Amino acid sequence: MSALERMTEKEAMSMLSGRDALKRPCNRPRLVACELLVCDSYGGDCCGGAKDSNESWRIHDVSTGVVEAVAGEGILVSAAIGSCVAVAALDAVRHVGGMAHIMLPGKAPGKVAAVKRCRYAEDAIERMIVRLDELGAVVESLEVCLAGGGNVLRRNDDTICEANMQSVRSLLEKKKLCVRAASLGGFERRRLSLNVAACSVYCGEGDDPDRLLWRSQSACSSITTR
Repeated sequence: MSALERMTEKEAMSMLSGRDALKRPCNRPRLVACELLVCDSYGGDCCGGAKDSNESWRIHDVSTGVVEAVAGEGILVSAAIGSCVAVAALDAVRHVGGMAHIMLPGKAPGKVAAVKRCRYAEDAIERMIVRLDELGAVVESLEVCLAGGGNVLRRNDDTICEANMQSVRSLLEKKKLCVRAASLGGFERRRLSLNVAACSVYCGEGDDPDRLLWRSQSACSSITTR
């Protein structure tokens, strides 16, 4: 295990603590220029997902170190993503989606408490896949989007951002999961949202509006809003 992977949670949280304070012009990330989200085609509000008139859709907050998964209708949202990497995975045919908000690379050391293990890339991705499988997703059908890895504190000696991105990509490659789109690097905090019914992923940077990052070409017509 590298020295970076042995970084204490206290040290990592200290690095993340200032991520919301920076609202400077962004050096554009290495990947993806996206279509501006004006309004989702499923007829809802303009925040990355639709809601029906009865507001029966539930928005799930996926904070740092959390893994969530939903089937049918639901919107998963990770906000204030700095050096972390958020992973959104979708089985568009079965309308099952999951999200992991990863804080640290590699696998959690044995001494880490169970409730904190999903802060680490390997543990979080494993847990997300288990949750998706439990909800009926087929792992081979999962399509993945990524966001994060931003050096929001603009530290010249920063290594955690690159380590997180490399760790996540390596783990996804080993599991043969296809990354369809990514917004990574740069200096701005990000938001990532997955609208499971709409088979769509949105990403926002800094104070900019959320933009469509990716929409699955798989069958997404079996669920409609009321």
